[in-house]
Amino acid sequence: MYAMRIDNQVAIVTGAGNPHGIGFACARALAADGAHVVVASTTDRIHGRVAELEADGFSATGFVGDLMVAGVAEALVATARAVAGRIDICINNAGMMPSASSRAAALPPRSAPMIGPTACIATSRPASA
Repeated sequence: MYAMRIDNQVAIVTGAGNPHGIGFACARALAADGAHVVVASTTDRIHGRVAELEADGFSATGFVGDLMVAGVAEALVATARAVAGRIDICINNAGMMPSASSRAAALPPRSAPMIGPTACIATSRPASA
């Protein structure tokens, strides 16, 4: 079996709050392959996921925020850059649904889930030279 090492790379993984979910499984796999993972969730339960990763000897940072709210994706990217200096990998796994307070509330239901991931990707791109 081929094992890829991604030592010293930085990965953002959204939707990683559920200990049995796809997001946390992705974060654990990336961390096991050597990445520092910045895991995000809408609730404080993300701190439990960080504790689990750290207990296994992995490097992790938690972030609590609703990516459907304006500015939160940008804050997530800023956190990753402040902690680790850069972003190499972005896994947009968050299952987002619009709420009355989000910027997606006025959008058709099928468009709303793209707001957070699109903002995260756009914000995390390196500045052009």
